[in-house]
Amino acid sequence: MTAQTLLWSLGPALLSALCLVLSLLCPTQHVTGQAAAALLAMAPRWLLAVWPLWALAVGLRRRAVVAPLLCGVVGVVAGGWLPPPEGPAVGTHVVVANVNSFADAATTPAMAAALAATGAAVVVTIERRAESLPGYHRVADNYDEEMPRVSHGTAVFCRDPGCAAAVTPTFGSQTMAMPLALVRLSSGLCLLGIHGPPPAPYDPTGLGPYVARIADAIAGGRMVRDWGPCRAGDGVVVAGDLNGVPLGAAWRRLVTQGLSDPLLRWGLRAVSWPVGGGWPKAPFFVLDHVLVGAASAGGVAHFAIPGSDHRGLSLWVSS
Repeated sequence: MTAQTLLWSLGPALLSALCLVLSLLCPTQHVTGQAAAALLAMAPRWLLAVWPLWALAVGLRRRAVVAPLLCGVVGVVAGGWLPPPEGPAVGTHVVVANVNSFADAATTPAMAAALAATGAAVVVTIERRAESLPGYHRVADNYDEEMPRVSHGTAVFCRDPGCAAAVTPTFGSQTMAMPLALVRLSSGLCLLGIHGPPPAPYDPTGLGPYVARIADAIAGGRMVRDWGPCRAGDGVVVAGDLNGVPLGAAWRRLVTQGLSDPLLRWGLRAVSWPVGGGWPKAPFFVLDHVLVGAASAGGVAHFAIPGSDHRGLSLWVSS
């Protein structure tokens, strides 16, 4: 095994490390810096996905076996080719979905039917589109507040009209802010349905303060203070449209509070935007996340939402 063959075989891994370092150096106070950081942070997921094929090509080209074989095996694992172990689908079935408020209104009935067909106990809709779901009660929303755009809406729908839920006023920066859905699923268990203020293409100022406020309410994967229906000590599951990618600044800020990311092992199966809804159907970014604290999230899955540019998240949450 020559050093040159090893270096060629390691190509995607070395490029991935370089991309991650460069993503940390991007000036994220600017829109262009935010976009560049997101692209660079996502690049390793794509590079590692093609690593096994790259290693095979290197082996054939250089008539080598050991280095390409070892790198190919590592690439299969690192690139998310193997299905990750799934947690059990037990507890409360929850759906969190960015429904795309700018979608063609003709798709709204199909969207509402698709969300209702999940049979989830709780459905959190990010952005304002359908105002009712068949078989559900809208127990919390911010629809009566003055919003700069309908995309700043959030609502919580429950099968049980006594569901303990709230939607906060918007927070973030003075020029870009979003609400947060809070649902107490059971005693000792809190769901935070997030919608990070998008840092691109207009205003990068809101995402950092938005995530910081959520992170400050969590330590060791639990709520450290009462917030809406949630109580100090509740185990936390954060789910929704972060408008940030894995390993990005917003993601890192939340993970440091004792949250883990079960989608990290999904590889390219975790990409969730854009999937249509006025955008090309060419998913590249992982924007829709599940971050788990002192709780369990099993049966995590993506599903299509008619008219939306995001994939929805379905999961089962238990303490």
